[in-house]
Order: sequence, then C-alpha cells, then structure tokens
Amino acid sequence: MQSPRSLRLLIVDKESSGGSAFAQLCRRANDSHVVGEAESGGAALDAVGSLSPDVMLIDVALREILRLLERRPKILVGERQHRLYPLDIEKIDYIEADGNYVTIRAGDAEYISRDSIKRLSTDLADYGFVRIDRSILLNIRAVHFAEPIGHGTLAFTLNSGACLHSSKTYRETILRILPWHHCRVGADL
Repeated sequence: MQSPRSLRLLIVDKESSGGSAFAQLCRRANDSHVVGEAESGGAALDAVGSLSPDVMLIDVALREILRLLERRPKILVGERQHRLYPLDIEKIDYIEADGNYVTIRAGDAEYISRDSIKRLSTDLADYGFVRIDRSILLNIRAVHFAEPIGHGTLAFTLNSGACLHSSKTYRETILRILPWHHCRVGADL
C-alpha cells in the first residue's frame, strides 16, 4: 500500500518484466511506490513524461540514457493557418515577442506560439539562443555575420537574409555567449 509520503519510483532494468529482483526489492519498501518499469533508456524517457516519478532507479548503462537525451532535439510547436507544426529549434532563426504571443521565424516561414520570450530565453539558452533585445531571441547558429553599429550594439545578418539589431542593454549577455571581445571588431563594442 502506498503511504501518503512515499516516493514514486520508476525502475529502469533490462529485466523489467515485472519480476526483476531490483523491482521486487523496491516493492517491499514501505516508503516508496513503484509507478512503472522500463527496459531501456528510451522507454524510461517516454515513461517519465506520463508517470512523473520522483526518482528513477537505473540498472542499465547510464550512457544509453545520456546518449538518448543528446539525440532528442528540443521541439517547439508553432501555429500557422490553424495548423500546429512541430519545429526543430536548430532550424529556427529567431523568436520575437508579439503581444501575448511570440512569432517564431524559420527561413521564410512564420509561426505563432502562446509563449513568452522570458520563458523561452531560459529554456533555449543551452541550445544556442541569446536574447539580443527585450523582444528578440536569436539562434546564434542562424547568424551569417555580425557587425558593430555603434554605442555597444550589433547588426546581425542571418543566413536567411534577415537583419536584426541588438540593444545596448543585452551587450554583456551577447559577449558572454559570443566572445567577440577577443576580436579586433569586439573592441568596438
């Protein structure tokens, strides 16, 4: 029986047919409850979303799970013409605040999402996105070149041909992500 304070466990074991010794041992504990079992790292990652365990106990190679976490690209969902599109973040050029929404630009296409620049800038920071203005989140992989335009600001020309300007407020953030201060051009910033 599950106690009110019990830990919700997800067992990851190559022998997780419900009868593995590892799972049986966990089921005997009074302060935990096995909410699910998975036989592989991929199955475990899928189960985490639906079962919301407190703890994942792993009896398989951790390297498999880490590898799967690195192959799974971050996906955003954008809406266009009343259709929902899964968007690979590597193909997004930039995201711009648009009232209660954001506009996601990928090449020539535009999508709308009910999200905020603030939340996305946190979620996408590890994926190469940097806030260059209060309302613009830029994918640095989409930058063809950048040039200083004065007063600590930059003009970013993207591979798509779009040109975005940074604001002085985000100068330090940009330089932390893109260490251009080591270049001759960086001295102008």
